[in-house]
Amino acid sequence: MSAVIIKAGLLDQLVDLGRKGAQHWGITPGGAMDTYSMQVANCLVGNPRVTAVLELHFPAAAIRFDKPALIAIAGADFGAKLNDIDWFTNTAALIPAGTTLRFTKQLKGARAYLAVKGGWSIAAGLQKPLQKGVSIAYSPFQHASGIKPLPWRASALLPRYTLRLLRGPELDWLTPDAQQALVQHAFTIAPSSNRMGYRLQGIVLEKLHQQELISTAVSRGVLQLLPDGQMILLMADHQTTGGYPRPAVLIQADQPLAAQCGNGETIQFEWMDMPEALQALQEQERDLRILQQACNFRLQEYLCSI
Repeated sequence: MSAVIIKAGLLDQLVDLGRKGAQHWGITPGGAMDTYSMQVANCLVGNPRVTAVLELHFPAAAIRFDKPALIAIAGADFGAKLNDIDWFTNTAALIPAGTTLRFTKQLKGARAYLAVKGGWSIAAGLQKPLQKGVSIAYSPFQHASGIKPLPWRASALLPRYTLRLLRGPELDWLTPDAQQALVQHAFTIAPSSNRMGYRLQGIVLEKLHQQELISTAVSRGVLQLLPDGQMILLMADHQTTGGYPRPAVLIQADQPLAAQCGNGETIQFEWMDMPEALQALQEQERDLRILQQACNFRLQEYLCSI
């Protein structure tokens, strides 16, 4: 009753929503990079939204399912195929035992999320790269034979050309020109970027003085200003403290969009106030709740009809 990794991917791993509230012990929150797509995948199979999923990067793993299952994929489009059948992102499918899931090409996005009805066993460990030959247990979902993509699709987050920022505690350390440049110029995600943070290459942001900052707590979405005037955007596996100035913070609602940006892509920022940021997050949570209710209803109706 397991899925077997028959070809290892670049950095595929089991993830959940992370472990918040333990940074004072030096424990990084971690979790899925794109928390929105992770929850969409779970909604599509009727799981609680916090259930662990597989986070896939391209080139992604090839996976053989030894028992029938109800699975869903969300986030990036990696040209998924169930045996020889095309399978589209943000959809679910019923599959029989022996089905192999492969990914053929990176069409859009940086990370895809694979959920299975009933959830994956986390015995293999969270956030550990999945090597060839590893088996991940799941509860089989019995149904009629044959691969059956389900006839509905979830909506992805609407793409944004600019990501929204809150003003950080050290914004006034930047010169007035640098403060304007932060939201007027595009930045490129450097090849050295990873799950800890995106190194952003772009215009040099100058400081008013060379004062040093005492190491202090940081969180996901914080923009840190490096001594050379470049920035790092902290992501899921960020450190717990840091000593670089924090001129801005990416709003939580836009962090999933940043997670779907890959190395070499450019991003641009704009300012937003806290009330607007809270509203954006509330709207995102509302959409996920509506999706969860709709999927539960559609699943019950569909499965009773086959």
